[in-house]
Amino acid sequence: MSRLRNLLGFMIIALMAAACSAGGAVLPVAVPPAVDELHEAKVVSIDARPGNDLTDEEIEIVLNGIFAHPCARISRVNQELDDKEISLDVETARTGKDGCETRLGSIAEFIHIVPIDAEALLPGRYTVVLGELTTGFEIR
Repeated sequence: MSRLRNLLGFMIIALMAAACSAGGAVLPVAVPPAVDELHEAKVVSIDARPGNDLTDEEIEIVLNGIFAHPCARISRVNQELDDKEISLDVETARTGKDGCETRLGSIAEFIHIVPIDAEALLPGRYTVVLGELTTGFEIR
């Protein structure tokens, strides 16, 4: 009889514990931060340099950085001219090709060249801005 009482007591405690956990006790769950797939390129440095014969551009801006996701690639770089300042915005897209998903957690570095059409610019000193990064060049 004592053994039956112990078994019954154990079952009641187990049922109460199950009812409590199913009855609305909410456990905190870590929610991953939202991913902005359009801006997965973290540019760490920018530099202006003269263009070369291959691009036919007078000035090139060199972007160095890392991708937040191994499948991300630069899809376009928007340029906006305001007086003597050129603002850049880098947009990305995920390719999903070449087995990049298997490299999750790895760092994907990039170098990207942005041609600047200097023929459309008046002579003077220009500043290129991308986020908090800046560089400059001069048109003579």
